[in-house]
Amino acid sequence: MNIINMLLRSKKRSVIHLVNAFFIAICFPSIILGESQVVTPVDTQENNSELTQTSHKLLPEVGVRVIIPEKKKVSDRLEKALLRRAFSFDSNTNFSRAFSLDTFNPSSFSVAEAADEVELIEIIRPQGIHLVNQTPFNRDARLTHKVPQFEATFHNGQGASILAAIFDGGAVRNTHQEFRVDMLSPDGNSASPIYRVDKRTSSPYSNHATHVAGTMAAQGVRDAARGMARKLRLLSFDWKDDLVNLEAVADHITVSNHSYGPFTGWSHNEELGGWIWWGNISHSDKEDSTFGKYTSDNAMLDNILYTHPELLTVVAAGNDRIDAPISQPERHYFIDGINPLTGQANWKISSDIRNADGFDQGGLDTISGLGVSKNVLCVGAINDQFRNGVQISETIKSTSFSNWGPTDDGRIKPDVVANGDTLLSLSSEDDDVYTEISGTSMASPTAAGIAALLAEFFITKQGRAPTSAELKGIIIHGAVDGGIPGPDPIFGWGAINALASGRIIAGNQGEIILSDTVEVGAVKEYSFAGTPKDVRVTLTWTDLPGCQVLKYVDTKIVTTSHQFSQNKSLQAFHS
Repeated sequence: MNIINMLLRSKKRSVIHLVNAFFIAICFPSIILGESQVVTPVDTQENNSELTQTSHKLLPEVGVRVIIPEKKKVSDRLEKALLRRAFSFDSNTNFSRAFSLDTFNPSSFSVAEAADEVELIEIIRPQGIHLVNQTPFNRDARLTHKVPQFEATFHNGQGASILAAIFDGGAVRNTHQEFRVDMLSPDGNSASPIYRVDKRTSSPYSNHATHVAGTMAAQGVRDAARGMARKLRLLSFDWKDDLVNLEAVADHITVSNHSYGPFTGWSHNEELGGWIWWGNISHSDKEDSTFGKYTSDNAMLDNILYTHPELLTVVAAGNDRIDAPISQPERHYFIDGINPLTGQANWKISSDIRNADGFDQGGLDTISGLGVSKNVLCVGAINDQFRNGVQISETIKSTSFSNWGPTDDGRIKPDVVANGDTLLSLSSEDDDVYTEISGTSMASPTAAGIAALLAEFFITKQGRAPTSAELKGIIIHGAVDGGIPGPDPIFGWGAINALASGRIIAGNQGEIILSDTVEVGAVKEYSFAGTPKDVRVTLTWTDLPGCQVLKYVDTKIVTTSHQFSQNKSLQAFHS
């Protein structure tokens, strides 16, 4: 059943049915992310002098999600148990912008009177943005990923026919001069300008959202800030109800960008002036077990993309890899379960030593949130190869902060990497102001803007829109390998190369794009001319939602004289 339609029809309860998934989700209602709730942390030390009422109010708000087996009706006893704990079944319940990551034993939440109906309980954390401020330009990202060469070679429309969406912490400044299109009236006089960004949120302008939009679509009034697709049209949403709104516009957009993620592991709260550790101590008191975890939010997003196969969602890998106090022990806040009476988090203070987020071999297993989803293009960040328009390096090197995979179920993430070291783009301060920001938040819109260019070129050549699997495969196949040979959990399949991916679409050098279906256990054969050393195959598909994935795809490439490749593991192809 379609999620958004279910929500619109439901007057009593907000129950999310996922097609081909394993659960129904009911959500805690009072999640106002970015605001605060009054809580009473408990100090695990004797000295409680730091716990002022002000610090109580500044702690992030946390909610709870109850997961119920699919096709199982919500009984009256469960509904009453949840209502007693301040759950709401209003149709406006906000479920999608909160990322649910930790699982708890249902008995720990004390819905014991209906515990046999509950599959698991998840804590819902607020989401945020972690930025690193430095200095280069969108221009350098364009050069790194060969966007000018793509434009010069294929003379494409620069994204004019493509509509994309940005979900972020607030609104894009849609009146910025980089989005303005001056019009002429029929008599040749100046008319009111139009703008290429349609603001779909009442949230205030966001510097981060505006910067991201500029990286995707700034037209180049200031050349150094010119975006990847200078005529691309954008819809601007905030991250409240992100999956609901994505579902609502999925049939009308080609690409969506999500440069945000949940708080995971260590995070420093500037208002509190201290650290928060987001791990679930019932799983581990050292490591946040939600890194790499596939959650109900991932299943929701995968379901949307499975039912809208022409939408490619691009997600930032995140910037947690270097997060941790300089030294430990360090006093910090953490959540010790859920209050069974209120359903709210039990905040406590501790000086226990926890693992740094990037403790595992330099930072493996640090991706979380929507980036863990199977059907998205997850993008990590690499250092600049160009600085002020001049090439300074040919080496593809991960930034110090970019998160690495793999996922807990062994899939390769990120899928690709892009320039996120330091980009000059647009500011929301005024219509002619620019600013510099660094992070995978900047790498993701670089990839999303290039994806829009490639989708437009695909339509020109093929006469139809590409599926997200085709577009993802074209980007992966054209990527420049980094690190050890072959795909890996640091660089994925490599750094995006717009020119190489454009050549795949053009097909002038023997490239073949095939789109087909195959039943389980069936065999499909394709014939083409070439020699073994000339053949490279990338297999991509849109997967069903849920934690379970097909383990192996048997791929054989056979010549007239011998067979040279067979039984390739899914992990070598599927991201």
